Amino acid sequence: MGSDIIKARVSAVQGQWAGLEDQAALKARRLAEAQQLVTFRREADEVDAFIQARLPTAADTDVGKDLEHVEVLLKKLEDFANDLAANEPRVDAVNENAVQLIAEGHPETAGIQARQKVGEQAGRRVFARSPVCLPAGTNPQFLNPCWCKTTTPANPQVMGLDCCCLRR
Repeated sequence: MGSDIIKARVSAVQGQWAGLEDQAALKARRLAEAQQLVTFRREADEVDAFIQARLPTAADTDVGKDLEHVEVLLKKLEDFANDLAANEPRVDAVNENAVQLIAEGHPETAGIQARQKVGEQAGRRVFARSPVCLPAGTNPQFLNPCWCKTTTPANPQVMGLDCCCLRR
């Protein structure tokens, strides 16, 4: 009779221990998911801030009034293009992180997808201006110069200022 009580108590303690381990594992998984989400949101916020800060430059339609002014604007545009090229890996990393979280079935998939879509739309306004490119050396006096993201079969990530552009 005493051994039955002890066996029942040991069994109850083992059941409680197993339940506690299950709860701890669930808590660890939820914390890991929360950490991934917070990290994604932080990185996405940083990229969004970067993009928002550059939108005015991307939308600037000033083409200059004389040769010196045009040369200053071209230098600013070159610096802008270099800044975008330097930060494109950050944008790609945020997008890859979103794709990975979605593929893993993160509980906040809908929010991640919505955030990814907003970021892509903002990025498109900066990174892709839908230009009609004209050959280098074209008189930019009557054009709206913009930054061009050019690609070649050899290097699909080449960016540069190899043309003057007229936005559609």
